[in-house]
Amino acid sequence: MRTIYLASDSLARKKLLKMLGWKFKVLPSYVREDNKKSCPSYAELVKKNALSKAKDVAKRISSGVVIGADTVVAQNNQIFGKPKDLKDAYRMLKKLTRNPQWVYTGIAIIDKDKGKIRLGCERTKVYMDRLTDREIKNYFRDVSPLDKAGSFDIQGKGALFIRRIEGCFYNVVGLPLRRIYCMLKDLGVKISLLIFFLLPFSCLVLFGCSAEYNIVTGKEEVYFYSTDKEVQIGRSIAKEIENKYKLVDDPLILKRAEEIGNRIASVCDRRDVDY
Repeated sequence: MRTIYLASDSLARKKLLKMLGWKFKVLPSYVREDNKKSCPSYAELVKKNALSKAKDVAKRISSGVVIGADTVVAQNNQIFGKPKDLKDAYRMLKKLTRNPQWVYTGIAIIDKDKGKIRLGCERTKVYMDRLTDREIKNYFRDVSPLDKAGSFDIQGKGALFIRRIEGCFYNVVGLPLRRIYCMLKDLGVKISLLIFFLLPFSCLVLFGCSAEYNIVTGKEEVYFYSTDKEVQIGRSIAKEIENKYKLVDDPLILKRAEEIGNRIASVCDRRDVDY
């Protein structure tokens, strides 16, 4: 696998790539971002900035793949980039909590060896709760907003006032992972995924898994079950619950429970599609 360079010193972006198990090097670009509406669209603006960053880093390497990224938050035809200071951050967050905003992330990938470039953009709509002055001040006490577009983080304490989002969650964090993966595949760049990243998805999709305490080793160990075995275990547990607790046969309660179950299933289906 060839060396991948991340043209950003963003802590959130580094954490996302590490979560994937990708091997990469950080080589920040210090190209000045253009946050003026000089492009025909926000998508073109972030792609232009991402490409400038990727090209800046590509000049400094002889071989490898460079990933450049740029994120802006837009609301009511106004762009919110990274705040200049805490006063600017306060102003930004106060405005953003009043109405929904769009988070745009532009991605530029340069394959230095093949001389190929791929550009892409992801956008996500974010709905926030209205925050009081005290809530904003308390948030800034715990979280530095100066390195975050729009002055908030969705993966940390900022999640407490994010009502809902429409689109890619990781885009709001800093990198639209699925789009980057597809762009790398299109360039023919081989990506290795470590087992610790795949494990949670394997547990949900391929087979059942369970963490149990082994009295012999004195450690918690993960066990994998086939679908048939998992169904068998589920039936056994259901029978025990049925024997221990009285079942409800009230039609109104059962109808209400069915409605709640359908809502949960609907939310899970939407998350499966988005992520």
